[in-house]
Amino acid sequence: MILSTGTSDKETGMSRKEARVKKARQRKNMIIALLLIAAGLVLVITAGIMEASNYPWGVLFGTATQDADAIPDPSPIMLDPEDQGILVTAEITEPADTGETADVEDPDASAAEASPSADTELPGNIEDTASAPAVSKFVVLGTLKIPVLNVSQNLLEGSGKQMKYGVGHITSTAAPGRKGNCVVSGHRPYPFRYLDQLQQGDHITIKTEGVTYTYAVYESFEVLPTEVWVLNNIPGEDYVLTVITCTPYMVSSHRLIVRARLTDIDGKTPQEYYGDTSSEAGEPPAVSPEQGSLPAESTAPTETPALSETPVLSETPVLSETPVASEIPAPTEEAADPTAAPTGTMPEPVST
Repeated sequence: MILSTGTSDKETGMSRKEARVKKARQRKNMIIALLLIAAGLVLVITAGIMEASNYPWGVLFGTATQDADAIPDPSPIMLDPEDQGILVTAEITEPADTGETADVEDPDASAAEASPSADTELPGNIEDTASAPAVSKFVVLGTLKIPVLNVSQNLLEGSGKQMKYGVGHITSTAAPGRKGNCVVSGHRPYPFRYLDQLQQGDHITIKTEGVTYTYAVYESFEVLPTEVWVLNNIPGEDYVLTVITCTPYMVSSHRLIVRARLTDIDGKTPQEYYGDTSSEAGEPPAVSPEQGSLPAESTAPTETPALSETPVLSETPVLSETPVASEIPAPTEEAADPTAAPTGTMPEPVST
């Protein structure tokens, strides 16, 4: 009996062909995998280079500038295709169409949010900007710069789709440079990627209508998106800038709040530039350094005339001009006699 120990030539040919196809498929998959890895590395390296180029190294090494003129102005706004036809203007005779109603030109505009509902959230989220209502025009108020972070952005009126093209001013808050709480917002990936790197005293400048307002950072903290109280006026602070962005980076579950005080308006203090703005607003004027001594100086003169105007004390020398004052010891010597009345001596001087 003869047993078959091998396969036919046909079967052998098929198996070799399948092996070649399998190897070719493996090589193809390997090439694709290598290309994907290379593309991932390119993206990581590119992101690292961009991160390094945008990182505020001056903050890290203490060489950052506070001079807003040292960084260039932002480029003019170039609208995306879906926004073509929307007017871009610097005219602020009326607020941009954002659904907010405050008059940005009113110097004494209230800084409080107009009765925010419980579900109102602070701006800053990119998804919210994408789904924001359409606007009829983009109103450019001016520019906002943060020199130490190399941030230079157009400042637009409104905090909806306006944040696609710069940073937005929340219309219901005080106008830039005016009394109250001026609130602006921007996205965290850009331009406020490193807003958390700001330190106390760092400058934030807003230039609008040819006037430059310089603010100095004094605090930062985090809140939930629903904590709209940060839009309200701040007790004890007359001129404040509040900057809002999302945090943590790439998570956006909270909001980072940075606050700064207005310290300079074109080389003058707010008090010098505006004068007594507190009295114009119907509030008691703040006491300036030179006024600090006025209460002591003003009360003293008013009390002194009160004493000098009493003629009784000034006219009492009439008694001293009579010899009674000098002869008073004589009655005191007679006062040793119990029978002598102390007043018995007074008629004599009076009769003389």
